[in-house]
Amino acid sequence: MVQRTGSQNSRTVFSWQAGTAYASYLEGLSEKDMQAFICHFYNLYFAHFSGGRMIGTKIAEKILNKKELEFYKWEGTLSQLLQDVRTKLNQVASSWSREEKNHCLEETEKAFTYSMDLRQVFT
Repeated sequence: MVQRTGSQNSRTVFSWQAGTAYASYLEGLSEKDMQAFICHFYNLYFAHFSGGRMIGTKIAEKILNKKELEFYKWEGTLSQLLQDVRTKLNQVASSWSREEKNHCLEETEKAFTYSMDLRQVFT
């Protein structure tokens, strides 16, 4: 999924094509495969709320004089926001057949693979 472009300091350098490839993949899913798209949304949303907030805090501490980033400001508590999204996703999936639910679950490996590919770009 990621195009490797060479080596630098014994580390593989990943191209930015990982992000555009994932964006294109998600765009295609959003148009034709709701169950797979929701799998990616779920994994990204919950991972970024948890890990992303922690990373944002560390960055703010190190280079922004502990300033809270606007991206991490919202109305309500984090736990309530997460629960609201979880409830809405469960409502959407409640009408799915067992086959559709399984299809959503089967997409999880791709969601994690794309996520790891993107993480490699930034490390």
